[in-house]
Amino acid sequence: RKQAERALRESQERYELAMRGSAAGVWDWNLETQEVYWSPPLKEMLGYEADDISASVEAFIQALHPEDRETTWGMIERHLRDRTPFQAHLRMRRRSGEYRWYFTSGQALWDAAGRAYRMAGSMVDVTARREAEQEASRLAEQLGNTLESITDAVFTLDRHWRFTFMNREAERQLSRPRESLIGRVIWAEFP
Repeated sequence: RKQAERALRESQERYELAMRGSAAGVWDWNLETQEVYWSPPLKEMLGYEADDISASVEAFIQALHPEDRETTWGMIERHLRDRTPFQAHLRMRRRSGEYRWYFTSGQALWDAAGRAYRMAGSMVDVTARREAEQEASRLAEQLGNTLESITDAVFTLDRHWRFTFMNREAERQLSRPRESLIGRVIWAEFP
């Protein structure tokens, strides 16, 4: 018995250390009672104190951005029904009312009859990455528009000498549409 208690204590300590050392928050959903455990780091990530958020699946649904509810819930249902991996990018409302982007993944457990009875997972705030990706996309579009509008021929090559971009003037001067050159090696096309 003492050995089992020691093993349990070590397992709990390992879990606590992993929780404290991780940037991820953890959730654990009891599918039979519909109660949801929100780890302290997850509550903190969402701007809540210890008992500020209900331990219910309804609280999770209400915290989801309205545009993400149907998609996220559909992914959860597919996971529970088909045992497909559950991973989602979603927006959740913080206590302040602000929505932020999160990446979550989870895994259910099924009983011998094939009924899911528990699902647990982790969640990480990816707002900064998401905003950086959007800014990079905006800048790439702006650069592309600028390069298209200049009157000089412009094309870019990767380190393997393959075309990666051509503006309209480059198409005109090379007498080739960009679709026929992008991804091709310049020396093979123009020996």
